[in-house]
Amino acid sequence: MRRFNELQYWIATELCLCAEPGKRAQLLRKFIKLAAHLKEQKNLNSFFAVMFGLSNTAVSRLAKTWERLPHKTRKLHSALERMLDPSWNHRVYRLAIAKLTPPIIPFVPLLLKDMTFIHEGNRTLAENLINFEKMRMMAKAVRIIHHCQSHTASTQPWGRSPSSQHHTGAMAGRVSCGSSSGSRGSRHFATHPQHWGLPFRVTA
Repeated sequence: MRRFNELQYWIATELCLCAEPGKRAQLLRKFIKLAAHLKEQKNLNSFFAVMFGLSNTAVSRLAKTWERLPHKTRKLHSALERMLDPSWNHRVYRLAIAKLTPPIIPFVPLLLKDMTFIHEGNRTLAENLINFEKMRMMAKAVRIIHHCQSHTASTQPWGRSPSSQHHTGAMAGRVSCGSSSGSRGSRHFATHPQHWGLPFRVTA
């Protein structure tokens, strides 16, 4: 969970740190493509973290940056956002993951939520007898995890140049820097002074 939060706040922080609109739009485009790759690789936990970072209030207010994106990229982002729809208990996500073949990295916070509701919403003992219905529901949740781990992922390295590896490593070293929502807000207002007076709230 800590890594999930670090990743989503890193996305928002990197975008707010970039003061040049053109470069910020390029970075935003790369993060959207990253989310698409994560979904394609069935790493849904990191996919949700990146998408939550892009949905952060400080990022969504960068209207001029979003306007710089090509139509194709904005269309891709809209398509990816559908997976985040929480209606009907995340029905879109649950239907999508049911069609995937392992290995899969599922959206861990939702798994934990399901197991917490099962545990706290059902008695373990009913009239001094074991509540097997609760055990079946919990077993179903655990089987989802086992199913996702039932195959080994390919570990073939990506072909990258030394310079790109160095740049990626430098950015990855700053992943934990984005824990402060206040600092993101101040950076956002520094690059978008016309937004002074609007309440700053972190929603993701």
